[in-house]
Amino acid sequence: MESLALLAAIILGIAVIGGPMSLLLSFIPSKPARVSAVIFAGLAVIDSVHMLSVRVASGAKIMALLGLVTAAIALWRIFRPRKPNPYAPTP
Repeated sequence: MESLALLAAIILGIAVIGGPMSLLLSFIPSKPARVSAVIFAGLAVIDSVHMLSVRVASGAKIMALLGLVTAAIALWRIFRPRKPNPYAPTP
């Protein structure tokens, strides 16, 4: 029974921690941080969608929704089209 509880905690932890972690990493402008953010966000989205689609408790669904929303915001921050800055100095 302990291994089942550990597995449930890992599955829930991926969604709950992966989304906010990817959002925090999306604010760091380095390439390795962006790649890590995409990996964390991808795992959080997959796990959150899975938890929202199966029959679990409402508290787990709320945590999965939190992970999904924060991971989606992180992915949007990374892949959104950037407008050129008209005030940037030209080389």
